[in-house]
Amino acid sequence: MVRDAKFAGWGLDKPARPMFCVPLVQNVRYTKGGFQKLESASHRVRGTMLVTNTPAAQLEPMLKGTLADVDPDLTMLSLRTMREQISLSFDQERAVSSLADLSGILALGLAAVGLYGLTAYEVAQRTNEIGIRMALGADRARVIQLVLLGAPKNVALGLALGCRSPSAPDAWCQPDSMASPVGIRSR
Repeated sequence: MVRDAKFAGWGLDKPARPMFCVPLVQNVRYTKGGFQKLESASHRVRGTMLVTNTPAAQLEPMLKGTLADVDPDLTMLSLRTMREQISLSFDQERAVSSLADLSGILALGLAAVGLYGLTAYEVAQRTNEIGIRMALGADRARVIQLVLLGAPKNVALGLALGCRSPSAPDAWCQPDSMASPVGIRSR
């Protein structure tokens, strides 16, 4: 008897599925082809777990020698520590996480470029005002402060418009023609 376990890396994020284990030497003679293939495939040893204090580098030659003594046709394809095996099981999750990181960095870069463009546009619009302030004696630091104080206001306005409440209806974000399949706005 064994405890419930997640087997062979399938559905590590889901509860363990019911399964049973049979001795390797147990063999059933099925008459239907599909069951014969399943029975034949179920008797192939795909993996073995050894609990030992011996380092993996020292264990590999010992295991290969032992397998060769038992049956010269038995081969060992790979030897991994449990840490390596678990790490391999989470490759997909790691890839999704990296893609999420990349999209976040891309969004941050796009927001920075947009903020720069908006600030440059505001400065271009206020060129006359800035010139008059400088002519009346405003120092350079004060003018830069005036320009840069507008940036946080733009960020706050963008956050207020971009981070709307999740309970707000999506219909106001779409053009009227997209509100229903025939382009008639429902009430």
